[in-house]
Amino acid sequence: MNIAEGAMVSVYSDAMAFLLIIGLMILPDRKRVRSQTEGRLYGGLCINTLLIALFGGICYAMRGQSENWAAVLVLISKTVVELCLLSLVYQWVMYVDFKLYGSRDQLRRRYWGLYIPVAIFSLLLLINIFTGIVFSIQPDMTYVSTVVYDVMIALEYLYILIP
Repeated sequence: MNIAEGAMVSVYSDAMAFLLIIGLMILPDRKRVRSQTEGRLYGGLCINTLLIALFGGICYAMRGQSENWAAVLVLISKTVVELCLLSLVYQWVMYVDFKLYGSRDQLRRRYWGLYIPVAIFSLLLLINIFTGIVFSIQPDMTYVSTVVYDVMIALEYLYILIP
């Protein structure tokens, strides 16, 4: 199995991101995490970033492969990446709000409604594994997105802008 030359930069970048996040998780900074809620949100952000880097690297490493199992691996990896991205942007909104106001009750009051689109798109991504309604995998192991995918990306950008 050879990794496509154009994908090597992405694989190396994902590997470096993975190692940097491991470093952030291993080296505790007591000033950074002041409460249990903040620590859980920060840990969730780190774990999601680790998973995005790991499975994103797998997606890029499979580009140009012709084996049958590679398509399944790319589909599963891309699905995990998108699920983690949805979770990451939702946790980012809550983490920034908690850093600003420090209120766990405010998180419960203000952001339960923002979870509904995340849950809907997560369900659509899981259904996508069998139907291809969000994106589909091409024979060269790249993906083609649909309008649903574009709406999901727009939602992610909106969530990043909310804080």
